[in-house]
Amino acid sequence: EYIYNNLSLPDVTRPAVNQNYHPPLHYLISAAWLKVQTLLAGSEFYACAVENIQILTLFYSSAAMLVSRSLFRLLGLKGRGLMAVVAFHPSFIILAGSVNNDMLSVLFSLLSVLAAVRWYREPTLPRILCVALAVGLGMMTKLSVAMVAPAIAVLFAVKFFQSRAFKRLIGQFAAFAAVCF
Repeated sequence: EYIYNNLSLPDVTRPAVNQNYHPPLHYLISAAWLKVQTLLAGSEFYACAVENIQILTLFYSSAAMLVSRSLFRLLGLKGRGLMAVVAFHPSFIILAGSVNNDMLSVLFSLLSVLAAVRWYREPTLPRILCVALAVGLGMMTKLSVAMVAPAIAVLFAVKFFQSRAFKRLIGQFAAFAAVCF
């Protein structure tokens, strides 16, 4: 709401503005979503527009299911039961109706893993930049996305020691660090 009203991030020294410890990406997207709605429908639509922030988290939840399906296919996991577990998992249902940054962080975590597996299969610079972008945007959403970093680091290390193209991989890792951090 602060971002919507002031078109800027809150000053961290303001005692009346809460939750300055959250990374801003979800809140920037939500403020932009509110702006679009109130510009199209008028400012009297504001209360409904705030409720419609749930549309964003519903979209994130739906996208996470599609990313899960891509990840299952990439890993060769088959069966409708896997998608049923994802589609009917209570966390996806509950977070789809929330207005906080949790569902977007789950989406970026899944995207990070998917991009990392794709990079592992074919280690190219564009693919590692996708991993870096997913992790970086995830960290701009919620810091707990950093929990995927150890798994991604293991993939990087395994590929590094399996490969003979050490210089090329070191260059990719440097590009990853530059984009991600």
